Amino acid sequence: MGILTTIEEPSFKDANCLLIRLKRELCVVAIYRTPSISHIDTFCKSLEEIMSSLDSKTCIIVGDINIDIKIGTIDNRSTEYLDLTSYFGYTPGHLIPTRGPNCLDHVLAKTSNKTRTVVCHSDITDHSTVILGIDKSIISSSSKNINRSYTKTDYDTLIIDLERYDLKDFYQIKDAVNATRVLTEIIGELLQNNTSTHYKRNSEVISKPWITNGLLKSIRYKDHLHLKAKNNPKNIVLLNSYKRYRNKCDSILQQAKDVYESKILKDANGDSKETWKCIKSICNLGSQRNKNIELLQKQDKPIDSLNQVNEYFSSIGKNLASCTLGKLNLTEEELASRVDSPKTAPLNSFFISLRNN
Repeated sequence: MGILTTIEEPSFKDANCLLIRLKRELCVVAIYRTPSISHIDTFCKSLEEIMSSLDSKTCIIVGDINIDIKIGTIDNRSTEYLDLTSYFGYTPGHLIPTRGPNCLDHVLAKTSNKTRTVVCHSDITDHSTVILGIDKSIISSSSKNINRSYTKTDYDTLIIDLERYDLKDFYQIKDAVNATRVLTEIIGELLQNNTSTHYKRNSEVISKPWITNGLLKSIRYKDHLHLKAKNNPKNIVLLNSYKRYRNKCDSILQQAKDVYESKILKDANGDSKETWKCIKSICNLGSQRNKNIELLQKQDKPIDSLNQVNEYFSSIGKNLASCTLGKLNLTEEELASRVDSPKTAPLNSFFISLRNN
């Protein structure tokens, strides 16, 4: 975002917690509390310690807390939980059910800025999506604004303007350096005159390259059917219609993704660098590298140093494979089923034959 951001994982009993800080202006506490633990005494104690340590101007608590706080709730734990958060100045952003009839996903804010919470129904999970909007003045001017603008140059008119431009004065320049500078300024000015800025609405922005406008409309219609089926749980015909459309839409999306990935691999045309770039993109592998400085640290005994290096290189393949499967949310069998077995032997292959003495 253009400003200093830190992410921590503080100690938190009976729950998982992430703490995100944006300088001293904004702090977000993301929490997941498992519903398998019924009592909340330990949870509230950890939450109190976290809230006591925060000193940002605006503090937000979000997450799947699994405590029902809707109006008229019969969950006795909600009183203790809301009393604790209100003591530190936090106000619930909504009391609308987020899973079935219960409000289990919370947004609590402590801020002087204007906020607005929206609960969106989606078929991604059985929980509704909760979105919090905060007045943009909370972020300092040093932050980088993300906009949906793009520039477009009309090269046809640019070429016409270049042909019509009178270069009589330019040809009188004897110094090569000055002539280069002037010509660059002329082309830059004409380029600017023939370049316009356009803006896209959020609904027009497609984040995945294989998703066309037609597929985007299908996704929206699928979401529309899901909402209608959710609002009419007793309408079996509507539910079956949604499921059929969802399955068909998901199948077409997967086919479009497979075609796109096959094309970019084919376009790499055997270039190993481009091929690996495509593979990393398909497998959603980041560019961060683990330098493993600890491998260079000397141990008390040479054998310990050797064992540490051996352990790293003997397990790196398994660890990378496990990490990749986790990011793709696939099992080994599911990933293998997506790989077509070659019908013929590859042309650029080699093998080592046994040598008879």
